[in-house]
Amino acid sequence: MESTPYLLPNTQGRYVTVVENATTGRVERINDDGSRTIYARYFDEGGDSILEATENASGEFTSNLVQNNEGFKRTIGNSVIEATGTTPAQPTEPNSDQQGGSTPVTTPGETPTQTPESLMLYYPEDIMSSNQDIISFQAHKYQSGLANRIPSLTGEFELGAVEYIPVNQTVFLPIQSAITDQNSVSWQSDTINPIEIEAARMSRNLMDNPLSDWGSIAANTIGQALNQIKNDPRLQESIRTYIIGQAVGVNNLQSRLNGQVLNPNLELLFQGPQLRPFNFMFKMSARNKLEARSIKEIIKYFKKNMATIKGDDNIFLKAPNVFKIRYLYGPNREIHPAINLIKMCALTNCSVDYTPLGSYATYNDGTMVAYNVTLSFQELTPIYDKDYDTFNYGVGPSVSNHPIGA
Repeated sequence: MESTPYLLPNTQGRYVTVVENATTGRVERINDDGSRTIYARYFDEGGDSILEATENASGEFTSNLVQNNEGFKRTIGNSVIEATGTTPAQPTEPNSDQQGGSTPVTTPGETPTQTPESLMLYYPEDIMSSNQDIISFQAHKYQSGLANRIPSLTGEFELGAVEYIPVNQTVFLPIQSAITDQNSVSWQSDTINPIEIEAARMSRNLMDNPLSDWGSIAANTIGQALNQIKNDPRLQESIRTYIIGQAVGVNNLQSRLNGQVLNPNLELLFQGPQLRPFNFMFKMSARNKLEARSIKEIIKYFKKNMATIKGDDNIFLKAPNVFKIRYLYGPNREIHPAINLIKMCALTNCSVDYTPLGSYATYNDGTMVAYNVTLSFQELTPIYDKDYDTFNYGVGPSVSNHPIGA
């Protein structure tokens, strides 16, 4: 949520206050070309509202913030009330005797844009106002059940889709190096020897005939096999050795005694699809108190959403939340056209290194000087050929797949 554009005392330019949650937000300057730059961050600490200029703020803004901090706080406080809807927004007339007055500069008839900023966690602090490519992680509740998955009608030979319900927050982080995907399917070698082939042929012959004829067909087939063995002494000896080996549980008796084996008809056979793993590592180091808070909230976000959910009845445990992962490109945050798409994923491992620099060091408030967060995900469903035409994350409508595919 954000406020109507306003003027800050003793500065030039229009500003908006963007509310992130109950205690944090940021002040953005609206540039002449319509883009925005984060000039300040604010947060509540023990009931005291702290306002910090960012490194992107102009010298004029920073100087006036130091000299007129209370006036800035008052103006921003009014804009927070407006953005959150606590009270109706009222235009404030400029008052030269009162520092901190604000003048709304919204064009008449113009409706301020409302954005779900309170639903966002991100690092670094200026990532959302830049054109930097980013990656988003949105947790979803895993909701299944008999009615969801088992079709009510006969002739539907597949499970119904799992329902995923988004939770309140989404994490936005810069795209890291070592971006990879692994598309794989399972193939394994397997064998079938001539005796097994004959058994399969006999079984098929039985299936192709009425049940009443199975006895006579089986007797004729066995009789033909016995006659073939009787008429060929070499085959007779080999079959006899094979049967003896099977009877006593010695699989290699044929090779041990006769130096031969039944033709295994070895082939590589398709076994099924495999689920893709995805690994990410994010290095985060706070440059101010607000980034320190964001980093800790992001780490907690992943830990909490991957945790097993304990039901009130203490009888069953519920599946952890799962994640929708997207690479976003350019200022409009479109789906990245040159990196693979990812289906809904489970977070299988979250590892946090609190001393990635090799030694223990903290800031004055106890925040570690750096954090390394390693995340291991695995897709919940396989990739199929049709996903390369239209792709379904598992939640929401299908989208057209782009040239790089899934």
